[in-house]
Amino acid sequence: ARRVVCRGCGEDGKSRHKERCKQCGRCPNERKMVQRQMGNGFIVQQQEEVASTEKCKREEKTIDIPIERGMEHGTQIRFKYASEQKPKQVPGDVIVVLDQQRHKLFERKGNHLHLNMKISLKEALTGFSKTITHLDEHEVEIERDGITKPFETVVYEGEGMPVHEVPSQFGDLHVTFEVLFPKSLSDEQLQALSEVL
Repeated sequence: ARRVVCRGCGEDGKSRHKERCKQCGRCPNERKMVQRQMGNGFIVQQQEEVASTEKCKREEKTIDIPIERGMEHGTQIRFKYASEQKPKQVPGDVIVVLDQQRHKLFERKGNHLHLNMKISLKEALTGFSKTITHLDEHEVEIERDGITKPFETVVYEGEGMPVHEVPSQFGDLHVTFEVLFPKSLSDEQLQALSEVL
């Protein structure tokens, strides 16, 4: 809800006796410039608060906030003159600031997405194929042939965030692989590795 001025319902308003004005109450004090005479004939202007002669009320107001594809954290959406009203003043704006929530899988950096993927030592040495579900529910195949080094990063072009105001363009997806080494190996496993490495 916001405060609005009841037009015509003030002390000198033409509509002050109408039914719609009965739900209106007192407005905040107004500020006006007054002249005061000081010593030695000096006249100074001062700003002071005076009781308002206007009437105000609370009004329920719903604002539909358009979240466009690709908008980033901290983006400001401004609604002109939608703030609370005061007599003889232009209402301010309502400013909505987007607060992007953390995602359990992806980290956003600009238009690009970053993903850390854990793979086993076997997968790092022999290759693998995995499927991940993207933010819009489409699936992305992550495939590697041969050896993947620890913390190696592979870029998948066009699999990032949509570019704001350019819906046909997308950022990239950066996948960094974390190799999980076994805590221990049996004698047989050690022997097998020594024969192939």
